[in-house]
Amino acid sequence: MDGRLSHLKCGECAAVSKINCGILTRRRLTDLGMICGTPVFCLMQSLGGGICAYRVCDSVIALRREDADCIAVKSI
Repeated sequence: MDGRLSHLKCGECAAVSKINCGILTRRRLTDLGMICGTPVFCLMQSLGGGICAYRVCDSVIALRREDADCIAVKSI
C-alpha cells in the first residue's frame, strides 16, 4: 500500500517514505520521529476522523488529518 498516513486504518502499519509540508511542520514531525523508513502503526481514530493516534519509535503521538495528509507512506 502506498499512500498517505491519514489513509491508514486502525491496526495497519506502514513506513514513512516522504514528508511534503512546510519547513516548520516538517521540523516538528521529524522531532516526533517521523523520519523516512520509520514504521508507523495506527492505534486509534477519533469519531469524526479528524485526529488519529499513531505509534512511532515506542511513543504514541496524535496528529490532525491535515498533518497526516502531508506524510507519504509505503507498506512494509
